[in-house]
Amino acid sequence: MCIEQRPASLAAALVLFALAIGGCAEQRVPQPSISISPLHESERSAWTPSINELWRVPVEPRPPQILLDVDPVATAVERGLVAGWAPLPELPESARVWSIGHQSIVYFNLPEPAPAQLELRCAPFRYPGAPDLTLQVRLNGEPMGELGLRDGFHDYELDVPKSALRHGGNWLEFDYSAAAVPAEVLANSEDRRELAVGFRRVALQQESSVTPVEVRLDPALEPTPGWMQTQRGSFSQLLALPPDARLEFLRLVTGGASWKEPVSARVEIDIDTGSRIVWTERTVSRSMSDPITIDLSEFAGQAVRLRFVADDLPEGSSRLWLNPRIRSPQAEASARTRSVLPDGNLVLIVLDAAARDRLGVYGYPGKTTPELDALARESLVFDTAHSQAAYTLASTASLFTSLLPAGHGVVKKSQKLDPRLMTLAGVLRKAGFATGAFSANGFASPTFGMDNGFERFETVGRGAGPESVAGPKAVELRFERWLDKLAAQEATAPRRFFAYLHFIQPHEPYDLAPAEYYHGLDAGYVGPVDGSAEFMRRIMRHELVPSEEDVERLVRLYDGNLRYVDAAVGRVIEKLRGQGLLDRTLLIVTADHGEATGEHGFFGHNYSMQEEVTAIPLLIRLPGKAGRSGRVSRPAASIDVAPTALAALGVAEPDAFQGVDLLAPPTEETSAPPRVVYSRSAHDRSSSALWFGNFKYVDDPGRAGRTLTRGPDLDGDSNLVAHHPITYAFLDRSRIAIENTASATKPGRADISLETRAALEALGYVLE
Repeated sequence: MCIEQRPASLAAALVLFALAIGGCAEQRVPQPSISISPLHESERSAWTPSINELWRVPVEPRPPQILLDVDPVATAVERGLVAGWAPLPELPESARVWSIGHQSIVYFNLPEPAPAQLELRCAPFRYPGAPDLTLQVRLNGEPMGELGLRDGFHDYELDVPKSALRHGGNWLEFDYSAAAVPAEVLANSEDRRELAVGFRRVALQQESSVTPVEVRLDPALEPTPGWMQTQRGSFSQLLALPPDARLEFLRLVTGGASWKEPVSARVEIDIDTGSRIVWTERTVSRSMSDPITIDLSEFAGQAVRLRFVADDLPEGSSRLWLNPRIRSPQAEASARTRSVLPDGNLVLIVLDAAARDRLGVYGYPGKTTPELDALARESLVFDTAHSQAAYTLASTASLFTSLLPAGHGVVKKSQKLDPRLMTLAGVLRKAGFATGAFSANGFASPTFGMDNGFERFETVGRGAGPESVAGPKAVELRFERWLDKLAAQEATAPRRFFAYLHFIQPHEPYDLAPAEYYHGLDAGYVGPVDGSAEFMRRIMRHELVPSEEDVERLVRLYDGNLRYVDAAVGRVIEKLRGQGLLDRTLLIVTADHGEATGEHGFFGHNYSMQEEVTAIPLLIRLPGKAGRSGRVSRPAASIDVAPTALAALGVAEPDAFQGVDLLAPPTEETSAPPRVVYSRSAHDRSSSALWFGNFKYVDDPGRAGRTLTRGPDLDGDSNLVAHHPITYAFLDRSRIAIENTASATKPGRADISLETRAALEALGYVLE
């Protein structure tokens, strides 16, 4: 019997396809067409679920088997060097591993043979009169090819067939046509080693056993994405599982009519403590149309590797894993939120370099922030918020655009925010809000494109020297004038408003607050510390090593500066209350980054990924009936401020925003979707940090390499990479994906005037 009706669903289509491949020559069921649709590089590198969509799982590429890597940014050298190698290098800046003699051998273990590519980065030993050098490669005794090496370091590649590789141990041999002793061929050399080639990298990059495809079973149906395996093996994906997570997929096996043996497949899950099979089947059926649903809720909140395995595919057959995705009804429901202030205003206050652990509301005993502590009692207080950069320029751009630094691209002091990017101010201005900004930091200014979306942007603090550093009053007065002007227009043209206030305090210099703010903080001190920008530069240049008493004095000066700006926040709140605006205004107080005052031997910010630099305060006060208060433990970030404010005010956010609405339920950490929060430093070879649950991953190329720590001591010395391999792999892959994301637009070049340069230098900044 031939089937003529069209399938009403994908499941029905799969049934028809099963009949089509086994059956009658006259049936008119459309044959499926499979077209390859390559994944974007960011999807290949990592996958982070979004609670605003149904999640589809892309393929994790097979990472290279690194046999040797002595690149300066590498964290370690693999030690599979069996014979014919010099000792591992001590100095990474001139890193290479020399071969000794005419042959070198590398051993490596391979979990699964597959076609591969051998990647080499090397340079021959050159001296006057040296002959051309060739390198012959053998794998498990079989010749792979011969390379003629050019002078200097170059990259070379050789194709390796699957048949040359073994499951388990493999031997890679390098044979050199010549080798020489430096002491015999170079003047003034005492090196008696017989050198041939210096290597920086040896890696085996395997091809994946899976291809991303789309399957169209009927012209009336949308193509279904999936993966196609054409050989036995596995492929996998690193991800963080949301609450009540379910893995869903359809599966299909195609092949010739001759095979009838059962076919096996399974899904495994790898976590830090081991592996487990969560689904398996063995069947002779070529097509199974019923969807598979696997409950993964017991792994919620963890980093996992999902592994899809086909054990015994017959020759000429394929296994298709169709529409694999992670579902979380709880997370999907929490994404649906409603406005709580449809007629409200927004005031966003930034305290420059305010370290979270120095505020009373976060447990500091020094009575530095009585006004903020009082505000906190009426607010949601976020205990684990982090900035997206350890310096003002990139962190402010992230605050305004809700994009990670790689997304907005403004990471260098010479760059300016692209005006085509959507910002919090731009979205609100389009919605009819009056928008005004009042900033005491030149990096948060029109010079660097931060006026995008603001009708009025006033930068205070001009000229050179300490007198150019604006006190809080300068910001307050300009805000009050603007607010008074809006109030005067209220009768004829009422408008909601958004005001951005960026106070420079408690940022250095620490010594410019009125004397009353330092009262009782420095009694009896007679040393050299004065808290000036010049003094801080001397410490940071290591020209001066402060004593314990000096550090204590510096801490007290910073505390006084924090008191100074805390009082200003209190006056802003009173201004809003006095004009009857406080109870219809969303008030958010945060920082662009923190500040180190000697913790871990570090001072200031910019280059450190320590908690005192990256952790920021975040208070959100919802007025009137919408008001909520209490501590919130779920992770938060600077990029969350814009989407949170827009959701509360009833304004739609742009699709490009990467932050989340912090007011959306749930606020409890146990039921919130898993989250990775990212930050970076200011250096050209920047460090970066990622927080996930109670883990912290740091990539610090210049110092400690890549480390994984766990709370409560996130800046501790214990590197837990070996104890939590899946969490480490997930965060390392996430970092690579984030940092390789192409900028949404191209940043412009900032035109820094002499006046702006002088004002920034007065704050301790050094501009190239």
